[in-house]
Amino acid sequence: GDQLRGMTVEEIDAVRAEAGREFTATPVASPARELLSATGMEELRRLMREASASDDLVRLADLDLLRALGVLTPDDRLAVAGLLLVGTAEAIRQHVPDAQWQFRRMVSDTAYEQAEDGADCLPVALRRLRELVGAHNPIVTIPGWLVQPEFPRYPSLALRELLVNALVHRDYAVPGPVSVKLYPDRLEISNAGGFVGGVTPENILHHPSAPRYPTLFQALTRMRLANAANLGVPRVFRDLLSEGKEPPSYWSSGRAVRVSVKGQETSREFVELVHRNPGL
Repeated sequence: GDQLRGMTVEEIDAVRAEAGREFTATPVASPARELLSATGMEELRRLMREASASDDLVRLADLDLLRALGVLTPDDRLAVAGLLLVGTAEAIRQHVPDAQWQFRRMVSDTAYEQAEDGADCLPVALRRLRELVGAHNPIVTIPGWLVQPEFPRYPSLALRELLVNALVHRDYAVPGPVSVKLYPDRLEISNAGGFVGGVTPENILHHPSAPRYPTLFQALTRMRLANAANLGVPRVFRDLLSEGKEPPSYWSSGRAVRVSVKGQETSREFVELVHRNPGL
């Protein structure tokens, strides 16, 4: 406009809504089978099983499964949401160049000793990021129980939910990768694009889910990896708090979101308290 200033995230989202365009619903021109990653399809099914999705859904043939997830058009063209879910790295780089991730194992606030970058579909990116964090995620066991449970510093379900949120809710029209930084004392996950739909760091625990990309979000809902009732963030809080750990800390600049989780050891006394009182 006349002020020659940068548009806010809210203004950009308003323009998108007015135009009636939902980026992840846009069909990709190339034939669907040329875009599919065999590894991506395998990881998609594995992730669905982990999330307890319907066996009937998981067992569908590739195109039938994508059609059931709502990411394949009636003329068998893959929507951008489908590309993000099961596309090859080459196709993603071509059609969604900002769909990138990076991992850094930090030794200080300014130096790192391990780095890895990728442009994979969401299930493959999720698996690799979980592996990278898991390689440096100490486990505590509690002896004396019939089965000795293992408690990672960063609980597995909480880690999955945090990574899924960053990969799904990021703004794919804004440059910058989903960044995972593992410090000696904390884990930080950040993504491009601010909160949408009235979500803030202060109300994120209780605010209804406000997806930036409904097509992608609905596919994840059918996979049971997302929920319109905003169960993901409460799961993160619950998993941390039930082990006697502090909850995550959220921050947003309006153009990016960051969540930080302290590296804390599991409290045996608190875990035993929760175990004795399952309805706590």
